[in-house]
Amino acid sequence: MNTVRHVLAHATKCYPSSTAIVEGDRRVTYRELGEIVAQTMTVLRDLGVTRGDRVAVLAQNSTQFVALWLAAPMIGAALAPLNTRLTAHELRPIIEEYDPRLLLTDGNLAAARNVAPSGAKVQPMGKAFSALVAAAEPSEPSSIVTEDEVMSVVYTGGTTGRSKGVMLTHRNRLSDALSMVAALRLTPGDVWLNCSPVFHTSGTFCLLPTFWTGATLLIEHKFDAALYADRVQAEGVTIGFMVPKMIQDLLDVLGPDDPRLSTLRFLGHGGAPITETLLREACDRLPGVEFASMYGATELGPMATLFQHQERFSGSGRFASCGHPMLGVEVRVLDDNGESVPTRSIGEVAVRGPNMMKGYFRRPDATSEAIVAGFYRTGDLGYLDEEGYLYIADRKKDLIISGGENIYSLEVETVVAEFPGVIEVAVYGRPDEVWGETVCATIVAVGKLDLEALRAHCRERLAGYKQPRHVEVVQTPLPRTPAGKVSKRELRAAADGNLSSTTQ
Repeated sequence: MNTVRHVLAHATKCYPSSTAIVEGDRRVTYRELGEIVAQTMTVLRDLGVTRGDRVAVLAQNSTQFVALWLAAPMIGAALAPLNTRLTAHELRPIIEEYDPRLLLTDGNLAAARNVAPSGAKVQPMGKAFSALVAAAEPSEPSSIVTEDEVMSVVYTGGTTGRSKGVMLTHRNRLSDALSMVAALRLTPGDVWLNCSPVFHTSGTFCLLPTFWTGATLLIEHKFDAALYADRVQAEGVTIGFMVPKMIQDLLDVLGPDDPRLSTLRFLGHGGAPITETLLREACDRLPGVEFASMYGATELGPMATLFQHQERFSGSGRFASCGHPMLGVEVRVLDDNGESVPTRSIGEVAVRGPNMMKGYFRRPDATSEAIVAGFYRTGDLGYLDEEGYLYIADRKKDLIISGGENIYSLEVETVVAEFPGVIEVAVYGRPDEVWGETVCATIVAVGKLDLEALRAHCRERLAGYKQPRHVEVVQTPLPRTPAGKVSKRELRAAADGNLSSTTQ
């Protein structure tokens, strides 16, 4: 199996004059991208980064980030793109565990220094870094980096509420890329518009498939529905990926017979549950687009299954499927004893393949819990039909997905429980037509709580998308299962009957 350097070498040799990246008014050819990456490798080495080191990046999607993402593993270092939406309170333990030699940021330099470990060098990006790259001589990638070395560490939440660093090797990322090339039938004529944040695998899984095939990557720093439609038309975009909220926003700005998406041929969706009503409307209004449900996890680099031409199954039971396993990927549905369950019986979804993570960074216990008998146990409940299509029935973990963002209930519960007067708290998701799910909290307290002060407390410690939108304060104990665990099923049912944002 090749490493990242082989992908870029192939692209620069076969498609030197083709456009690799479009960012705003800037266009970068594959020849230029190869030169930028070669110079970026020199800068990283000058900053003290060597094989086996770790680099962290706090940045938005940009050509500069892409160059770093390619250059670091080409000299044998691992790169961790960190969530720019997290507070310092949330970032600090992640960075302390990762312990990078170098932390780069395109944001507030003082804030980055505030969360950086004492031994880490903090380097601003933007114009300052561009000047370093422009002045640097190009250098060669390491020839001894192997496919089993870690190229990226992506931090994701865990069921314990503590973030875990998912270690993805060259083999993991390239295997995922190869399966995407095959599933999307990518060619040098394709243009992939990426506006997903790069701290998610959904923001980087487009890079290698695009570059390997000589296609073009169109970078947007954030999603705006009207701008998205305009950019598709202006650049002839053919490929896109969205969470359901983005699809709804896009439909809202499109007029009857709107020509702006006429070049779009493939639109993948995932990251959050989608209603059949929304998906059917999207299929009806964009008849020339192939829709595809995409299921996976960060631990899988990220793809597990894909439902090709989902629009052809509108009106059938299969419409709700996540599709078939990706190339080289095996999906099983297991019972509590790790045995495969019969067709259409619900069990835990387990996946294995060359895209499966190496493990969690410095978390061997968590790794052994997640990877059992060679399979990654997703924690999702689902079933397979007679033709091997996967369906997700529920999530085993207390994970809330709002607007494509993963929110772990225990992390929010820990913050709320620190507030004076809180005896006990349970956090859970409730269906939301706009965001997929919204965060709810039921709090046991002796008396009334100062809810405005509670909101301020959460704002200081949690990213905006994690903060509870619906809060209920009660004086009675939380409902529990026979095993003594809090029954979040009962709490969700009760919350569905109370639509106010706060109650006491």
